[in-house]
Amino acid sequence: MMTMEQFAEEIKIRIETVLSGYKMEVRKIDKNNGLQMLALVIKKEKDSVGVIIYLKPYYQQYRDGRSIENVVEAIAASYCENRNPLMPISRMQDLLNWERMKERVVYRLISAEGNKKLLEGVPSVGWLDLAVVYHLYFEQEKGQSYIAVTKELMEAWGISFTELQRCARQNMTKLLPEVLESILETLYGKDEIQMMKQEPILQLYVLTNKTRAYGAAAMLYGDSIKRMAAKWNTDVLILPSSVNEVLLIPDTGRDYEKLRAMVDEINRDVVGPEICLSSNVYRYSRETGEILIAGGDACEM
Repeated sequence: MMTMEQFAEEIKIRIETVLSGYKMEVRKIDKNNGLQMLALVIKKEKDSVGVIIYLKPYYQQYRDGRSIENVVEAIAASYCENRNPLMPISRMQDLLNWERMKERVVYRLISAEGNKKLLEGVPSVGWLDLAVVYHLYFEQEKGQSYIAVTKELMEAWGISFTELQRCARQNMTKLLPEVLESILETLYGKDEIQMMKQEPILQLYVLTNKTRAYGAAAMLYGDSIKRMAAKWNTDVLILPSSVNEVLLIPDTGRDYEKLRAMVDEINRDVVGPEICLSSNVYRYSRETGEILIAGGDACEM
C-alpha cells in the first residue's frame, strides 16, 4: 500500500490526465498549532490562485479499500464543485488596495504556544495564553474563504498595526456576529427546544459566530458573556471547546484544576491539534468585566 506522500504524487499524475489545461501541485499547507496537511492545489494555467483539496480524507478512503480510480473521480468532482467561488478577487491589485480590503479584516484566536512559527510572519497581539491574528473574510454563495494578513501584506497596505486592529474590531460584529445558544439547542436544534416551551435546565451554553468557524474569538466582542453573568448572578467560566467555539457555565465554586484536566483530556482525545485552542479555563469577572485564566492573570474584554 502506498504511503501518504506516494498517494499524493499518484493522485497528482492521475488528476492531470482527467483535467487537461490545469496545473497541479502537491503542497504542505500550514494549519493551526504547527500542523501541516498535504494538499493538492489545482488551478487553471492562466490563474494566479487555485483550489486547495486536502488529501488526508481521500487517503483514508484509499486505505479503507476504495479504488484509486474512484478517489480520483471524487477529487475531480470536488474541484468542479468548488472552483468558481474559491476566490472572489480577480486581480492582485484588489488584494493590495487597503481601501477595498479594510472592511474585510477580521481576527481569530489561536494558541500562542502552538503557533510560534506562524506568528513570526503575521501581525498579532497576545491575549492571555492566546494570540489574536488577522484575516480577510469573504462570504460566498457556498461558504466563506479567508486570506491570512501577513506582515508583508500589511506593509504593502502602508497602514499601522493600530489601524488594522481598529478595523478588525469594527468588522467582527458586522461580518461575524456572535451566536449564543444552549448546548441542547446545538445538539437538537432551536425549533425542537422551543417546542418544549421551557428554559433549558442544563446551564451550559455554546458561544461562537454565525459561521461556526473560529468562533472562539466571539468572547472578545459582543455582550453574551456579560448577559449570562447577569442572568446567573455569578462569574462565568469559559471552557475552550476549540478554535471554533467556547462553552459557558456559571462559576459556582468549581475546582479549576479538575476542569482544566478535563479540557486537556478532551483536547488530546477528541478535539485534535488542527482545531485545539487551549487547555486553560477562563473566568469572566462580573464585578470587573475582565476575563482571566482561572486562578491566573486578568485581561479586559
